[in-house]
Amino acid sequence: MFDKEQFVADVREAMRESDPQDAVAEVVARAVADPAALIESLGEPGRGRSEQLFEADDLTVSNIIWGTEMWVPPHDHTMWAVIGVYQGQEDNTFWREKDAGLQEMGGMTLVTGDVRKLGANAIHSVRNPSVQLTGAIHIYGGDFFAAIPKRHYWDPETRERRPYDYEYINSLRDEANARMEALIASGTRVA
Repeated sequence: MFDKEQFVADVREAMRESDPQDAVAEVVARAVADPAALIESLGEPGRGRSEQLFEADDLTVSNIIWGTEMWVPPHDHTMWAVIGVYQGQEDNTFWREKDAGLQEMGGMTLVTGDVRKLGANAIHSVRNPSVQLTGAIHIYGGDFFAAIPKRHYWDPETRERRPYDYEYINSLRDEANARMEALIASGTRVA
C-alpha cells in the first residue's frame, strides 16, 4: 500500500544522502513499481492537474496528471528532477541551447513504471501522446515555484527563449482537459 505521508518522509530522508537525486530516484522507483497502490492512495487521475504533495526550499514533490494529448513546450527547471510514471506515457524531447538557437538532442518515452533523472541544466518538452491521462510523480531538488522567475520556456514556433509563464502552461492543461471532456461527451472512454 502506498502511503503519501510515508512516501514524502522517505523522499525527505533520501535528500540527506550523499547523492540525493540517486537516492530519491530509488524511492520513486519503488513507488511506481506498484501503480495500483499509487492510484488508490492519490485517487483516479480524473483530469489534468498539478497536485503538490510537499513543498520546501530544497524539495518539491508533485503529482502531475498530463491531460488528453497535452503538450508542454521546451522549458527548464533550474534544478534537478526525478520523474516516475505510474499511468500512461510521457514523451520527453531534450533540447540544448546553442549559438544557433535551441537544438533538439533526442528524446525518451517513459511508460508506467519508468523513472528518469533530469539534470539541473536540462531543457525538455513533454507530450502525452494519448487521449488517456498520464500520471507521474515529479520531484524537484528545490522550490519549484519560487524558481519560476529564474526559469524559461522556448516559443514552440520561433524557439525563442522567454521568461517562464506558468499561466500559459496552465492554459495548455485547460485545453487538454477541454479535449478530454469533448471526447467523453462523444462517447470515448478516457481514464
